[in-house]
Amino acid sequence: MAQKKYSHRRMKKMMKEDEFASTIDKLLNWMKPHKAIVISGLIGLFLVVGIYVIASSYIHSRENSSEKMLADALEVYYYQPVKGETPKYETPAAQQEAALKKLQQVIDGKPTESVEQRARFYMAADYVKLHKIDKAVKILANLFEEADYPFKPLVGIKYAALLKEQGKLKDALKVYNTLSGVDISKDTIKDYVLLQKGKLLKKMGKADEAKAAFSTLVQKFQNSRYAKEAQSQLDQLGS
Repeated sequence: MAQKKYSHRRMKKMMKEDEFASTIDKLLNWMKPHKAIVISGLIGLFLVVGIYVIASSYIHSRENSSEKMLADALEVYYYQPVKGETPKYETPAAQQEAALKKLQQVIDGKPTESVEQRARFYMAADYVKLHKIDKAVKILANLFEEADYPFKPLVGIKYAALLKEQGKLKDALKVYNTLSGVDISKDTIKDYVLLQKGKLLKKMGKADEAKAAFSTLVQKFQNSRYAKEAQSQLDQLGS
């Protein structure tokens, strides 16, 4: 009987298949006297996978629950009666007090970190509406330290504005300096921060530093909606 001939490619494929079969055979032979190790390893793997699935499900459920609680609180915060409808709340102050209560319930419910920080931010905004500026500043001061980008600039702008309102210009400037020193990839509203920083420096009588802030905005953010205003400020300062 003539010997069957194989192409070079076919021979390589057969060799790989034989090598794979040999490796599997060796693995099976090793497993026989090491059943305990193999079984415990598989159990450990299933436990890890199981824990991951359960944890993922819990995190997803917690996120949904947290977001819903915050959404319910913001319905109260943003509520406006439809024309001709009897308002749910006797006064705007009563509405804001109701919103504060709802927001506090969100925080007490131990939500996700993101939801908790946003709830605190709205609490601060609520206190501003109720003319309780000191309470709002206290919340924002702590939140500014804890918050990360991109949420931090939103907190910082609100915080600095209240500090300016209280006449604490140096403290407000520290906030702007922190924000303006961050790369634009993290702080997407850096152009607005520079505009506000420049205005504050101008108010403090620091013309040269104000010019520097406005110039940075004009040069680095040419397409910014605030570039025109920054250029106007530079013209006023006689750049």
